[in-house]
Amino acid sequence: MDAQRSGRVNILIIPSWYPSDDNPIAGIFIHQQAKALKKEGHDVVVLAITQARYPKPLYEELYEGVQVFRQEIGFEAEGRSFLKKKIDGVKYRKMWLTGMRDDYCAAYENICKQRFIPDIIHVHALWPAGLGAAQISKKYKIPFVITEHSEEYARDSKRKLIRTPGMLPLVLRPVAHKASAYIAVSHAFARRLEELGLADSVKVVPNVVPDRESVEPYPEVSGRISFVHVSQAGPAKNLEMLLDAVKVLSKKRSDFLLTIAGVGESTDALIEKAKQTGLFETYVKFLGKVDPSGVNDLLDKYMFGVISSKSETFSVFAAECLMAGRPVLSTRCGGPEDFLNAKVGHLVANNDSRAMAAGMDWMLDHYREFDPQELNAFAREHFSPEIVCEQLIKIYEGVLSDGE
Repeated sequence: MDAQRSGRVNILIIPSWYPSDDNPIAGIFIHQQAKALKKEGHDVVVLAITQARYPKPLYEELYEGVQVFRQEIGFEAEGRSFLKKKIDGVKYRKMWLTGMRDDYCAAYENICKQRFIPDIIHVHALWPAGLGAAQISKKYKIPFVITEHSEEYARDSKRKLIRTPGMLPLVLRPVAHKASAYIAVSHAFARRLEELGLADSVKVVPNVVPDRESVEPYPEVSGRISFVHVSQAGPAKNLEMLLDAVKVLSKKRSDFLLTIAGVGESTDALIEKAKQTGLFETYVKFLGKVDPSGVNDLLDKYMFGVISSKSETFSVFAAECLMAGRPVLSTRCGGPEDFLNAKVGHLVANNDSRAMAAGMDWMLDHYREFDPQELNAFAREHFSPEIVCEQLIKIYEGVLSDGE
């Protein structure tokens, strides 16, 4: 509490995913928030425990200036029969659910030995990190808050978390209700979490987007007008629909080129579809893997960004576009609707290829009406590290004051 009174808060961040050298994309928005809090003068430590085939004991590293304790929990052995693996798999799931609490507490004790005692724990994504945080909170009397990011909770998500029998009422809700505050990254997502009974009142704090104090003007058009989509190309991004929209638009005009950057589970199928429909390299280009640090430079080369998602909890890409001084064309998919309006972009109907084609057609003719400097100023006002951290610290201080 002394730290809280002095305006400096000791924050232990426990994420369900966190970037690493092997996977620099996973949870990058969580890492950006950790860096922002640290830059604002708060003490920040990250405890990232992940499930893995082979266990790895707790170790410490400095990841882009943030102190991170990592541990991989799991078990595996060579030479086991198929049946033995199936039997062990059942035992493993039970062991992981019950033993994870102990792993988190043991890791927490090791962190405390490094003379870091948190005032508050900030969980990012309830499952599975919330389970460990709740146990630490109970045992060591440290309050915790949760920021939810996961698309698992989206109404049309095909993922299994809340569709697993008993998971929502018996596991997720009880853990969520132990948190001192539940935060969502957009208002639409907050309403969904309340609808699921995870909290009675969900606060809204957007993701951090690194500041850009200056932006580049639109590049000169050489041949075709280029615009871009950046993501990990998962099913929720609905890129099949985007390709359908490009096909529709190609029948009307030929002065454009869409670049899809990033690699994911849908990439191969998308490339095949683009080839079969005659779009590949003519109207659609696939850039491949993009390093997170290179997104800013990438955006400078394009006129606007496009989002075709069925559902977004926030859309870091949309916010990054605005920070880079580029307008955004997006479906009405939840998160982006918090901040995209006629002054910074253009919204179209969800999961409608003809509506998306019309939107692309409009944006190709009107993107220069959006001033890059004004877009950047808007983004800094809404997503800059200073702005987001101010909102978070108010929540932390309210929680800590309630505990006095």
